[in-house]
Amino acid sequence: MEFDLLNKNKAELYNLYEKEKLSKINIKKIKSRINNRHLIIKITLFILFPLRLFDFLYLKYLVNRINLKKTKNKIKNLRGYQIKLIKKYLIEHHKRYNEKIKENYKLLNSSNLKIKVYQTAAIITSSYAKKLKGKIHNNGFLYFKTVSRNFVFTNIQNGLFPSKLAGKIDYLGNAELKTVQTNWRMIGGRIPKQFIANIISDGRFIAELDQSSWEFLGKISMDKLLCDPFRGNEKKRRMFLDNRTELYTIMKEYEKIFT
Repeated sequence: MEFDLLNKNKAELYNLYEKEKLSKINIKKIKSRINNRHLIIKITLFILFPLRLFDFLYLKYLVNRINLKKTKNKIKNLRGYQIKLIKKYLIEHHKRYNEKIKENYKLLNSSNLKIKVYQTAAIITSSYAKKLKGKIHNNGFLYFKTVSRNFVFTNIQNGLFPSKLAGKIDYLGNAELKTVQTNWRMIGGRIPKQFIANIISDGRFIAELDQSSWEFLGKISMDKLLCDPFRGNEKKRRMFLDNRTELYTIMKEYEKIFT
């Protein structure tokens, strides 16, 4: 089943790559024609800017740019779908791939992890982070970045702050956390400084607020967070990164077949 879908995906990607190539060639040709115009025409179009709306070459250039952007987005989405299918196939059929997945989940299984806020942001329309995305970098540490925040409608909402986060981390170290519980204070410790987290064997991630700092106006919230998922165990860190490198290598071998 996955092979049929991957082959179909490969054909669609090939057509999109060809379309992207053609768009780039057309844009290059149009830009060349625009640049080669007579100086008087260039000056006239520059001074009388509204004339650009009736400039056929310029409009053609814009249309090609829009089409190129659409094609690139389609390629990006198809590539994401392709990787998802390859992962699914490998999980179901590749023994070594599955062994490394299990090893990495075992290495990530931990309790009493400290997640520290190392950067805050002042957002006028928000009081706390709703969603964070993270990844274990090549140094073996997990970095989070806020990607979504609440929207404040009333002054009362300025007192809201996250007290509990929950989400998941996968075997490659990609993580996502959402605020699942909030507290409210009129003044006081409303900026999270540190969470204490547990990662369960299947990658489930739960973090509870441990420390916070004072804030009066309710406009400052956490932005970037850092965690050591291996609690200083360098052997575990190295094993996880080596396993991840092997998993990526296996994935790339299959990507070559279907790209």
